[in-house]
Amino acid sequence: MKIIEELFKNNTEIRKLIPAGSHLVIAISGGMDSVVLTRILLNIFDQLDYQLTLAHVNHGLRENADADMKFVQNLSKRWNLLCEVIHLNPQTKNSNESVESWARKHRYEALEKIRVKTRGDFIVTAHHKTDQAETILMRLAQGSGGKGFRGIHPENGLVRRPLLFFTKQELMDYAQQHTLTFVEDETNSDISIPRNFIRHNILAPWIRQDSHVEKGIIRTSSHITELFDAATFTVDYFYKKLVSFNNEEEERILLKNEMSYLPLHIQLELLKKCMGLGKVQWRRHNWISLKLFIENSKTGGVFSSDSGWNTLNNRKEWIVFKNEKINNETYEIIPDGSTLCGNHVFNWKWVSTSSEVINENRNSELIDGGIIQNKKLFLRHWEKGDRFQPLGMRGWKKVSDFLIDEKVNLHKKNQQMVLTAGKIIVWMCGYRISDWVKVTPNTTKHAKISLDLHQ
Repeated sequence: MKIIEELFKNNTEIRKLIPAGSHLVIAISGGMDSVVLTRILLNIFDQLDYQLTLAHVNHGLRENADADMKFVQNLSKRWNLLCEVIHLNPQTKNSNESVESWARKHRYEALEKIRVKTRGDFIVTAHHKTDQAETILMRLAQGSGGKGFRGIHPENGLVRRPLLFFTKQELMDYAQQHTLTFVEDETNSDISIPRNFIRHNILAPWIRQDSHVEKGIIRTSSHITELFDAATFTVDYFYKKLVSFNNEEEERILLKNEMSYLPLHIQLELLKKCMGLGKVQWRRHNWISLKLFIENSKTGGVFSSDSGWNTLNNRKEWIVFKNEKINNETYEIIPDGSTLCGNHVFNWKWVSTSSEVINENRNSELIDGGIIQNKKLFLRHWEKGDRFQPLGMRGWKKVSDFLIDEKVNLHKKNQQMVLTAGKIIVWMCGYRISDWVKVTPNTTKHAKISLDLHQ
């Protein structure tokens, strides 16, 4: 048995990736890498009790696409393997989407369909150590963050890449020893494609000069990965230590003075994690935008993210909140029972004072219900120009000024609801009732009102 097959069979890391007894769906293009992968697995499958299925995706992008497909189909017959083919339609590509990203996305979707159809355990691809070095150099040129220097993962869900332990040259030697035939993708020589330029004009000459280049690049990647893992551990630690959660308001809060002692990168990663983007690989412009926001934004500034969570600069704290569309509906309230108001429930309950605690929480109040029970009651968002008479005050106050005095942040201001009786605001929900509906010795009908999130 050839050395590469012995290594493949006995390498403990490979054995963990594709355990004995697995049904492997091999992604085969017909090129050298995937043909070598198939031949290796075919030569050892009986010893490791593998079941093999070939999966070919015809992207319909190249003139030779159909010829490549026929080559794979003929190869599967010669080697007595089941072959499944899926055709893609290039016309489904969006105008703002690159050919490479479209092809990659739909290729993996097609491979997954084949895996499900054939009841395979894993999808196996032919990425090798030289591909890994190319990827790391590309990400270096793109200014990728620490996560990008991890390169290609040996496993990603049910996708496994056992050839990452071997170089391109080792696979070429194997192909020659076994006189394997394969197809050549003519686009691989097009150096206008960045990866091909790196492959032919940078990495290949470098390897000819120094055969240890690939190992050196990948070793450096491993060191960076270790540092990245340490940073991730640090972010997770401070996320648990510094982030407070307001589940009712769906907010995540970080005090600025506590964050200021941390390195800037950890601060950025903390906010990114708070916005639900901890595992998302950001581009350079995303990092720059968040960095500028932290360093230069003024109180009230908002950083918007694609996750649906935004970050608010609020005086002494960063508030990460869920970006929900403001509901401008007006809801009529019945002065008895519960009323569903969007994602809230308004409750009105007639009570005796002896059985109730006033202001047991900020979302409930005890009022003189008899004063307003026969008026038209509505729950709505506050509006510019609204005024009310806060409890304990003789005069009236603009709602906007009241919210400023209460130091209500921009996010909460946008969500603020008021209860009106006729045209008069009787409750700034969660903050203060109107002096008009306060309980007095003359009150005969007490009402407990509350506004809660709908569960």
